[in-house]
Amino acid sequence: MSEKTLQQQAEKLNRLTKDLLRKFQMRDRNEITCCGVSVSQCYTLDMLGEHGEMSMVQLARKMFLDKSTMTRVVDGLIDRELVVRRFDENDRRLIYIALTATGRKLLAGIRAQQLNSLRQILERIPASERQSLLGGLEIFSEAVQDWLTTCCINDNKENAATKALRQLANKPQLVKLQKNASLNLKESFR
Repeated sequence: MSEKTLQQQAEKLNRLTKDLLRKFQMRDRNEITCCGVSVSQCYTLDMLGEHGEMSMVQLARKMFLDKSTMTRVVDGLIDRELVVRRFDENDRRLIYIALTATGRKLLAGIRAQQLNSLRQILERIPASERQSLLGGLEIFSEAVQDWLTTCCINDNKENAATKALRQLANKPQLVKLQKNASLNLKESFR
């Protein structure tokens, strides 16, 4: 496959995924917010429903959010008694979040709504093509996950190059070299 073809496919995939994401975000806003929770709160409930009790760190990583944002989302869910916060008995720095019975009930209702809308969408696709669509989406999802493991945002971990640069930037001798280079550069433009 030529580089030009791959570029064209990437551009088409970019257009299609943006369009699809916008449409699903609209669906999510329409179906979820009528249940009294934000989309982020619903995604959090869904993550907890899928994985069970999770630490705040695990939850933030899975949601691709920083801990402070995750805390705000969880606080809103605690206020509505949809989740509970539990501190580790041995290390109070570790905080665990779990669904309450009310949270599980709300999540079941939201999931039922979402599955109903997906059934309605699938009905618009010829039955002979549905399995191909699902297989392609599964392959795409796996490729995205594989890409995430090699890029700099995976689970908020730094890749080796970023980590090395950050460590170098904190070395006093490098800071001195950077200042000297900056001064030399300024003098060369005078």
